[in-house]
Amino acid sequence: MKRCRLGAQDVVSTVLSTMAHTSLDAEQKDKLQTTLDELAQVLPGCFLTLVTPTETLFNGQSGKFDMLKPDSRDVTGEDVMWFASTTKLITSVCKHQLEAIKSR
Repeated sequence: MKRCRLGAQDVVSTVLSTMAHTSLDAEQKDKLQTTLDELAQVLPGCFLTLVTPTETLFNGQSGKFDMLKPDSRDVTGEDVMWFASTTKLITSVCKHQLEAIKSR
C-alpha cells in the first residue's frame, strides 16, 4: 500500500494559505492540484472546490474512480461520490477560518 506524505493538517494548510485571496494565480492553482494529485495516490478520487459568494476560484479533481480496480478510469468533475468521516477535517477548516477572522 502506498503512503502519502501529506497529512490532514498539510491539506488544510494548503487550502488555508489560498483562502486569504479573492482570486488565485496559476502558481496557487498548481499547488492545489499538486496536493490533489499526491493525495490521489492513496485515496480514491480526490476533489476540491474553492468558491467565493460570486465565483469559483478552483475546481480540481484527481485520481482513479475505483482504486481496487487497476484499470479504473480517472475521476471527472461530473462524478458523484459518497463520502463519510469528514467531520474532523471540516471542523479543522472551520476552526482555522475562525482563528483567521479573529486575527484580522
